[in-house]
Amino acid sequence: MARGSEGSGRFRPRGSYILAVLLAVWFFWVLFSGDASLIQLWKAKRETAALEAEIGRAKARLEEIENETRKIDDPEYLETLARERYGMVREGEKCYRLVPVEE
Repeated sequence: MARGSEGSGRFRPRGSYILAVLLAVWFFWVLFSGDASLIQLWKAKRETAALEAEIGRAKARLEEIENETRKIDDPEYLETLARERYGMVREGEKCYRLVPVEE
């Protein structure tokens, strides 16, 4: 049989095409399928980073609250807080509030 009678005249190994298709299917399976896919892994890493950032902010806020709690035990700070935030005065003192004039 002559080489030209086989069709296009090119030799195509069938096994290498099957292997290439199987590798492509496996690649897409790993990339896109199920809970263990690379896409899900990437999303989980992003979510983990966001949650770690939120934990950092929460820890900083907790430290601020703990510092504020420690300050409240100080009588001078407590008096300053009462005067500035709540406008309290001692007995016999007069409080003057300055209001800006609107033009």
